[in-house]
Amino acid sequence: MTDRRRRAHIDICALQRPFDRADDLPEDEQEAVAARFAAEVEALEHVLQRSDLVATPAHYAEAARCQDEPRRNYMEALLRTAPIQVPLAPLTLTESARLTAIRAAGIKERDAYHLMYAEAHADVLITVDDDFLTKATKIGTIPACSLTQAQAEIT
Repeated sequence: MTDRRRRAHIDICALQRPFDRADDLPEDEQEAVAARFAAEVEALEHVLQRSDLVATPAHYAEAARCQDEPRRNYMEALLRTAPIQVPLAPLTLTESARLTAIRAAGIKERDAYHLMYAEAHADVLITVDDDFLTKATKIGTIPACSLTQAQAEIT
């Protein structure tokens, strides 16, 4: 058994959780959603401290498209500090084939890239997107979990 830290591919939605607010939701939902967001921010901090973040071209591309400057700056700074940097390079035939298979399973394009890179470079895929999590759990070749699940599993 190895003492190596787990390599975590955390998708962009999860990395941005500290910026998410419940204020724009219906008033009767705000308290529960705000509590979920707070728990997920705590879980994100825990996971980032106890695992090695994998930063991929999918992360950098999504961060660059973010129109909110403070959010974009935060994501880019966080990604630059990731211990595992996957360089931008043309996809191999194997990666292209896997990406096609993931897309054929009904996963959105951006999420498909996250899953493909996670399978190639990480031990776990972490997301706050329940739909993506359900699909990635069914077709992924590595474990997929929510931030709060990862908090409980990564010690």
